Amino acid sequence: MLYGAIIEPGKSVTPKNELSSVVHISQLCLDEPSENGKTYVQINDGETLFNLCVLEKDVNEMATVDVFFSTNSISLTTKGAKNNVHVVGYFEPDEAGGLISDSDEFEDEEDDEAEVDQDDDDDDDFDEGSEDEEKSSKRKGGKGKNDKNPKKHKVEDDYEKSLCDYLKKNGKTTLALLGSKVKKPVGLNVKIGQFLKERSNIFKVNGDSVSLV
Repeated sequence: MLYGAIIEPGKSVTPKNELSSVVHISQLCLDEPSENGKTYVQINDGETLFNLCVLEKDVNEMATVDVFFSTNSISLTTKGAKNNVHVVGYFEPDEAGGLISDSDEFEDEEDDEAEVDQDDDDDDDFDEGSEDEEKSSKRKGGKGKNDKNPKKHKVEDDYEKSLCDYLKKNGKTTLALLGSKVKKPVGLNVKIGQFLKERSNIFKVNGDSVSLV
């Protein structure tokens, strides 16, 4: 989803999109600059101003950047030479980023229960104690005694390792950004939020923030 805005001197813009909580800024440029001098484009997180780039008439009128940030409390502004600045980027869809709604979680839980029920039907020859142990293990995301799909668990283990590696390197991050940076493997039919919650001994989810335990 395209994001575009014009930052006028003395004003600020806040990227907003009801379908996304993460925006990527790709390019900034001066719009027919009339005032000489440097124009600083800044990110304001509500407490601190950070310089994103510096533009200057007839010297450096365009800048390419690669910055992701949450749209919850971030705004863009300028200081210095009073020139309009065009900003272009795109919104990361929350669905692609892995954010899940309450209804999605409910559907996932129903799917998990249906899978467990199907496994119980296939394992009628197991004694009652074995069945209870098997279902308990599967509900916790573990590998049951009757696990016949080691390839699936390898995919999950690899995905878990990739998530851990990213968080070790970058620290606490948003759920949407984590989902966009660490792509879910093909064939893994579970939302990233549910995947993390099933591994609460490894990942700590607090609202839309994720970190390692």
